Amino acid sequence: MYEKELEQIRNTEESSDAMVKKAGADGKKLVQEARTRAAEILADAEERGRAVRDRYIREGTDAADRQYEEAMEKAKKEREALMSKAEARIPDVAGMIAERIVESCGNR
Repeated sequence: MYEKELEQIRNTEESSDAMVKKAGADGKKLVQEARTRAAEILADAEERGRAVRDRYIREGTDAADRQYEEAMEKAKKEREALMSKAEARIPDVAGMIAERIVESCGNR
């Protein structure tokens, strides 16, 4: 009479053991899948980060190049203006130098 109940208990225990084993295997599989997915997400984030960094470096370099060119152009224009002013004064300066030479020699 108790044999039927005992058989049911054994079957239930075996089924329970199988469920525990399956749950453990499923849990391990889920953990491994999560780790793999996390590694993929991390690799993707690193790649996107490198792309953003490279873009910022490129934009910064381009801006620096533009600023350098603008500064060089401004300096060139200032130099040309100073040279033009200096060249315009050459005759006056040469006359002043000649006058001083003549004065210093006493030939006035």
